[in-house]
Amino acid sequence: MVTVDDEQIWIDQAKAGDSSAYRMLVERHQDAIARLVSRLLGADHPGIDDVIQDVFVRAYFALDRFRGQAAFRTWLTRIAVNRCRDEQRRT
Repeated sequence: MVTVDDEQIWIDQAKAGDSSAYRMLVERHQDAIARLVSRLLGADHPGIDDVIQDVFVRAYFALDRFRGQAAFRTWLTRIAVNRCRDEQRRT
């Protein structure tokens, strides 16, 4: 079982450039983010996998701005919601 402390260690390591630590964060949250994106865009939305991947790419490049005031999943969820809104405006 992964604890909040484990996750914080992965966040700190990912911020320091450890790609395997970031991969652990992705693996921990990918199912929840995929379900959220599917609900927001519809499971039959074309390119849904690209949207999900883009959420994690955006999170990676914004990781230095994660302050830890909210849970990592909450922060990641906000990125996913914003990305879905962008996608809905685009289509």
